[in-house]
Amino acid sequence: MTTKFYLSLLTLSPIDLAWNRVTDPYSLHRIICGLFGLGGIEKKGSAPSGIQWRLAEGHRDQTRVLILSKVPPSTPMFGSLETKELPDGFLDSRYYRFYVRVNPSIFHHVSRNVEPVRGDENIIQWFADRAPRWGFSVDPGAVEVTSKKVVTFRKDNSKVTLSQADLRGTLEVTDKDIFSESFANGIGRGRAFGCGLLQIIPVSLSSEA
Repeated sequence: MTTKFYLSLLTLSPIDLAWNRVTDPYSLHRIICGLFGLGGIEKKGSAPSGIQWRLAEGHRDQTRVLILSKVPPSTPMFGSLETKELPDGFLDSRYYRFYVRVNPSIFHHVSRNVEPVRGDENIIQWFADRAPRWGFSVDPGAVEVTSKKVVTFRKDNSKVTLSQADLRGTLEVTDKDIFSESFANGIGRGRAFGCGLLQIIPVSLSSEA
């Protein structure tokens, strides 16, 4: 049976944010989980929820959140929500333009620490090196880092520091099954906090002919 995907746009006003005590990615994730009847952050080792999100930039008076899910969200008691079902065959193309927010980081087995990757060239190479495990390949020369920032917030009693980088370019699918899984569940670390959602648009290239 073909998996259905739903793309939603949640729009929250400053009053909505204040009423729901949304101040950071952790509290925003809690609100998004509530749209699907879930309690919050997934526990390590649990099955992926299939819910991804990221903040849409460029809206001064509103907070807009893109959400990708395998089931449609429920109607919220605050803000506004628009949802559409992605068409059948959306994942059947070979090439896609992509936009993604990632947490570029490396786990060091000796120190047991996760360290951020710094510098545009290093971030792009980090992404290109990992692309095959996500079912696609990219030409590093055709990938652009459009923005970078560091987000700091508290999760329970711990301080979380999350490096984020926005990338765009064109990818080629090399393993459809793995790529479909990556699209469904996101890529990389920080997915609970707004990273890893692959926004893709099918494109036709002359090499397909």
